[in-house]
Amino acid sequence: MNVGSLPGYYYDVEKKKYFKIQPDAAVPPNARYSKSNVKHEQDAVKKRKLHHQFREKQAAQTIQRSRILSDATYGGLLSRETGTAPGPGLCQASVDRIQVSHLTRQDVEVRIPSLFAIHPTFNGAYAALGFGANVALYGSPWNISGRLDHFWLQPRISPEPRDTDSWSFLRAQRIVSTSVWPAKDPEMLVLLTDHSRDNVYVEATQFHTAARISTINRDGDPLWQCVINPLNPVSMAIAATQGVTNLPCMEHDQGESLSGLAETRSVDWLDASTIAAGTGKTVLLWDTRNSDNKRDRFNHGAQITALQTVPRSGSTQLLVASNRRLSLYDTRFRPNKSGNALLSFSLLHETTTLTMSVSSRGLVAAATKIGADNKVQLFSLRAGRELTALDLPGRRAAHVTQLAWREDDVGAEYLQACVGNKLVKWGWEDPAEEVEGADEYITEMMRHGGR
Repeated sequence: MNVGSLPGYYYDVEKKKYFKIQPDAAVPPNARYSKSNVKHEQDAVKKRKLHHQFREKQAAQTIQRSRILSDATYGGLLSRETGTAPGPGLCQASVDRIQVSHLTRQDVEVRIPSLFAIHPTFNGAYAALGFGANVALYGSPWNISGRLDHFWLQPRISPEPRDTDSWSFLRAQRIVSTSVWPAKDPEMLVLLTDHSRDNVYVEATQFHTAARISTINRDGDPLWQCVINPLNPVSMAIAATQGVTNLPCMEHDQGESLSGLAETRSVDWLDASTIAAGTGKTVLLWDTRNSDNKRDRFNHGAQITALQTVPRSGSTQLLVASNRRLSLYDTRFRPNKSGNALLSFSLLHETTTLTMSVSSRGLVAAATKIGADNKVQLFSLRAGRELTALDLPGRRAAHVTQLAWREDDVGAEYLQACVGNKLVKWGWEDPAEEVEGADEYITEMMRHGGR
């Protein structure tokens, strides 16, 4: 397009002649010499000139990147000295991704129909097992917190029902949730079952007897989760479909309940006296010192399927999940609008609850299920990125009933999952053991002449 220099005239490049600029009503539609079209083209020319001037000014003020920064050896050192190294989030993501890439998986098949949860002790474990129409708590000698090696557990494990001192049979068909205190070498264990009346079992592990049996939610609404107060283990929080209950662990008291809430599937303790519950699409905070002191704090924007307090956050951060999003919220900030969290991760899940666990290092493990596709996804809260997805045993893996970060007998973290009748463990092998085994193998090969 070329606007003619004659005032009041338009120069047509194709026809190479001038046309008088006329009102829109006096010329055919879409005529180039109409008043509105000429103004539009003049504005476009002006906009392109301004954009070109801006680019020229920006280029004059921009320092070109040195070629040495692209060098693999010298570039990293120079960028660190000049302060142009990648941000901490990118570096942390790389560190976390490298670490989780070295996770080694071990599977142990248990000769029972189903394995719901396992909680390690100092010299064994407590296992919640299923036997068709019955469930039981089994105190086993399995050292599941030992270091990864070839003798971690026997290839197959068959509990012996004849050893009655190691069993506690429950009047239920399915275990809904378990909670222990403390997490390592527990002294107290709580189980929620699907029984219509006796649906809460509290057991003191040192006596191996059911210390208390209670009935919660007599109306028959399903129970979803129980969590013992980790800072003051005299009470537990229970999530029911239409309410939240603060129940004493050992005293024969029905506790206090908040009823008439939206569908509640997950609870956790924010601090020693505050319960956080996912009620419908919002996070409810309840100060148990006063039954009336409750408030909707965060709006997640979708039905909450899981909720957990982030370890080492000073009781200020909550990780909230739905079937499409995993979000981190901080109670020190003002209530957010829907979806406005500190950070969020995308995920896809189709069941009513999500099984997840947060480690002390900020690694999040979430067991997702879409159709026959079951996997464990790992995220990093410190880097704000998804790291990888861990495969489960079998082509069609069973539903994950427990997923938890644990510490082994030397304090190193590992990830534990119960999948069907298998116990799955992801951990880091001891490099010293790997080197020692390799030396022995080389020595043996040399002794036999390399054969």
